[in-house]
Amino acid sequence: MLGEPIIDYPFEYMATKRGQTTTALLIQNMAMLIVLFCLHAFDLVSTLERQDIIITSKPTLEDALVSNDCSAVRNLSTDLFKESTEFPSFISAHFNAGNMACWSSVLDAYYDVLIRPDWVNPQSPYKGKLTESAPVPEKSYPMAELNSNGHTEILQITGQSKSSVSMKRAHTNNGKAWNFGEDAVGRSEDKQFYVVADGVGGASHSEVVSFAMAYLSVFMYEESKFDLLAASFSLIDALQLFLKRARLSGSTTLLLGRISKDKSTLQVVNIGDCVAMVHDANGQVKFLSNEQWWAPNTPYQLNYNSQFMSRLADRYSVKLESKDTVLLYSDGIADNVWPMQIARTRSAAHLLQVALQQARGSIGTDIPFSEKMGMQLYGKMDDMTIVRLVI
Repeated sequence: MLGEPIIDYPFEYMATKRGQTTTALLIQNMAMLIVLFCLHAFDLVSTLERQDIIITSKPTLEDALVSNDCSAVRNLSTDLFKESTEFPSFISAHFNAGNMACWSSVLDAYYDVLIRPDWVNPQSPYKGKLTESAPVPEKSYPMAELNSNGHTEILQITGQSKSSVSMKRAHTNNGKAWNFGEDAVGRSEDKQFYVVADGVGGASHSEVVSFAMAYLSVFMYEESKFDLLAASFSLIDALQLFLKRARLSGSTTLLLGRISKDKSTLQVVNIGDCVAMVHDANGQVKFLSNEQWWAPNTPYQLNYNSQFMSRLADRYSVKLESKDTVLLYSDGIADNVWPMQIARTRSAAHLLQVALQQARGSIGTDIPFSEKMGMQLYGKMDDMTIVRLVI
């Protein structure tokens, strides 16, 4: 029986065969390592790309404004103002009357970073202008109707046509200011400090400017509980600096009023054609502030290009007595209702009703705006704001 032949390989041949096998294994292992390296490299690149996508998709301030994410707006604005005092142009481009909550967040950041350090610092340029210091106030307050104590009323009407008018009793969702049309109102938590600001029509962002002036004025008052007449120069200068940095194209008039804690004195500072009035329980006018006009229907106003407004503002100190009524109102009221008519109204709602009737021309009598313009006019539709307090 034949068997398998026995082949006696020489030593050199066996060595060569084993060498070829080893080489082949090394090549195979190297190929596998190269493949694994490529796979890991691909995974690494993919991971970096994903991380890059995450990084580039991190919300920017402009993204937060577009999405009305007020919390992100607050944080990103704070970072922005720590690096620069200037407002990027896109900030003003995103504001309108519909998103004042986000505008408030920008103002919060601006105030905390750029105004507050000087305003409350005794070594600041404002030294000597403030008569009192106070702890930093809480930044949020509960919603509250402003006439809840029965002695304070704040009402607003907005409407530019005789057929379309909207009215509201003022509420606030941030404890400092709110707007309705181009009119804005500010009120301090202690209900001693009030602001009426009327955005001047015909300029974009006027409703934003008026809101900002009311909001920041209350912010500064709550930091220091200042004497209004003494601090008004510094306050208006600070507001003017804000407008220059923000470069918003709008303008606003500004009326500031502070009632002393014992309710014995009213301090008033005014720029423009909003009006402060005090009358007694019998409807007798005791005090009426002047309207400031450069020309007919062109009031003094704050804007990014105005100058010396802190020196041009009118300032008053008025003694108050029990049962006196204090009124702060915008030109929508002053242009349509005569002072003696205003003093005879029973409430803010009654005054608005009279003003609206005369603004629509439904009574057919002259209005104060006729005298101011030197022509016969029977009504002037405008935003109307009233702050009415009974002492």
